[in-house]
Amino acid sequence: MAERASLRAIAEQLFGEADEETALDLLSELANISMGSTKNGFSGINQIFTGGLPKRATQADETVLLKPYSTHQRLLFKVGTSSLMVLVGARTQGNIKLSAAMLREGMVVAEDVHTAAGALLIRAGTRLTESLCERLARQLPRTQVIELSAPDAASAAVAAA
Repeated sequence: MAERASLRAIAEQLFGEADEETALDLLSELANISMGSTKNGFSGINQIFTGGLPKRATQADETVLLKPYSTHQRLLFKVGTSSLMVLVGARTQGNIKLSAAMLREGMVVAEDVHTAAGALLIRAGTRLTESLCERLARQLPRTQVIELSAPDAASAAVAAA
């Protein structure tokens, strides 16, 4: 979370002049870079970690956003009069298994996916895109199941099918 003035000041430091859309894009990219670095750090110690999609939030959203997380932290970064608050929540989720035909965009692969010949197709921790779901449905046998760590999204896909 960042006040508009703070966000604009941060964007102007990096880009010179910056409109609100550029400033909001910068905030999203900072979140994505942070989550990517965290994921890489966990892979270095052989731990599977999947970051959620970043969300823009207001102070009023804070309680609602953090409610599902068993552990959470607020981080406040200040430089001069500019400030940026980052809300981070952590939780564990059980895995489920689905066939490739049942995969939906946004689901997260919990275990590496291999072809019948043993070639690696998808690394654990990968968030599925629509095109990746379509490709897996074409390439994998109907009997092969994929372990996912997104039970809410997977349950919704099963209910919709």
